[in-house]
Amino acid sequence: MSLSGKISTELPVQATAEKWFHTVRNQLHHIQHVSGDVHGAGLDQGDDWRANDSVKHWTYTVDGRVETCHERIESVDEQKKRIAFKIFGEAIDAKYKVYKLIFEAIEKDDGSGAIKWSVEYEKVISHPSPHYLIPYLSYLFLQIFTMSLAGKLSTELPVHATAEKWFHTYTNQLHHIQHVTHKIHGAKLHQGDDWHANDSVKHWTYIVDGKTVTCHEAIESVDEQKKRIVFKLYGEDVDNKYKVLKLIFEAIEKGDGSAAIKWSVEYEKVSEDVHPPYGYLEFCDHCIKDVDAYLIKAEENANK
Repeated sequence: MSLSGKISTELPVQATAEKWFHTVRNQLHHIQHVSGDVHGAGLDQGDDWRANDSVKHWTYTVDGRVETCHERIESVDEQKKRIAFKIFGEAIDAKYKVYKLIFEAIEKDDGSGAIKWSVEYEKVISHPSPHYLIPYLSYLFLQIFTMSLAGKLSTELPVHATAEKWFHTYTNQLHHIQHVTHKIHGAKLHQGDDWHANDSVKHWTYIVDGKTVTCHEAIESVDEQKKRIVFKLYGEDVDNKYKVLKLIFEAIEKGDGSAAIKWSVEYEKVSEDVHPPYGYLEFCDHCIKDVDAYLIKAEENANK
């Protein structure tokens, strides 16, 4: 029995082949925020997700098991809308000498589109089967272009400051955040005289996706026990893309005494042409790092 082979599957899709190719080519790192089955993805080598010499590390659940691997782009054919990914390391190398995932976005003659995933492999021994990954990939990537206009994205990062200190900052010192991170260019009270009252409205100017954005914000709810705050964003630039846009802050105390900050983005787009607000996740990641550094420095200065 041959240890090498190729399997593939093709599925019709409603989004265009061009949009699919653009997403997999340029926004692959966003998959971790779309699917609950992808637990993490990061650059292990290089600084550009799209570069062929960059290596990414993935953690995901497939067939009920958590697995990890490395991945890099082997080739890109813009004309054929085809990308070949080389998968290696960790659990993969224990079963396969060669493991490649090949993505193709296909334009049909009748104007419809289809997505084809193929696996080219060479097994170490005869019994492993690579078939399990095909339906998983098909399901995973179909989540990107769901017909629903509403959705939720989230990001979580470990922090050095305590969850209590983080929650205190956002419930009592929200106006200071503009002085801590370069992503925020300005913030002021637009209505009311208390930054932390639910009926107060603030005006923010900040950077998302490299562009200056302005909006109004109001606190929708605060849960002291869960250290959770829901912020409603609306008006000006936000209303051009979203009927609903909420940022949900959570300061999480881990069992080992450490802490993490989770930001979630709940949204409803005004149309299918609007992309999910991935840029807000990147904005939140930057803010987490900047605020954490500020809190640690403030604690060090207080202890001098």
